Parts: sequence; structure tokens; C-alpha cells
Amino acid sequence: MSPLILLVAIGAAFLALGYAFINFFSVKKLDEGTDRMKEISSAIRIGASLDILIKIMSVVSLVTVVVFAKFNLLDLIISLFK
Repeated sequence: MSPLILLVAIGAAFLALGYAFINFFSVKKLDEGTDRMKEISSAIRIGASLDILIKIMSVVSLVTVVVFAKFNLLDLIISLFK
């Protein structure tokens, strides 16, 4: 890969991050809206948090099952209680 292409890609990435940074803080300065809008945004935040929690629990459960299956840990645990 040409060094010029790499520099252009890195420069574009920094420009995009700068734009995102400026845009984020300009939006944060704006008024949150009416009380009804704040209530709706609170409900959306709660729903999004629960959705992320459910997804994390699903991934952890899947990883646990795969680890138990891979290393036959269930047989080991059962043998400990015999």
C-alpha cells in the first residue's frame, strides 16, 4: 500500500473524528425540549439500556455454554458431587 494512501486515510479519519467531536458538543448545548420530550427520551434510554443488558446476558450465556461444552466442565462438576 502506498504511504500516500495511508496518510490520506489517517487524515480523513482525524477530520471525521473532529467533526463528530464538534457536532457532539454543539448538540449537547441545545435545550433538551419540553417536559413531554424529556419524558419520552427517558423512556427511550431505559428501553435501550434494557436491550443492551439482554444482549450482554445472551452473549455471556452463549459463551458459558460453549466453554462448558469445549472443556467438558459439566462432567467435572457432576463428578465433584458424587
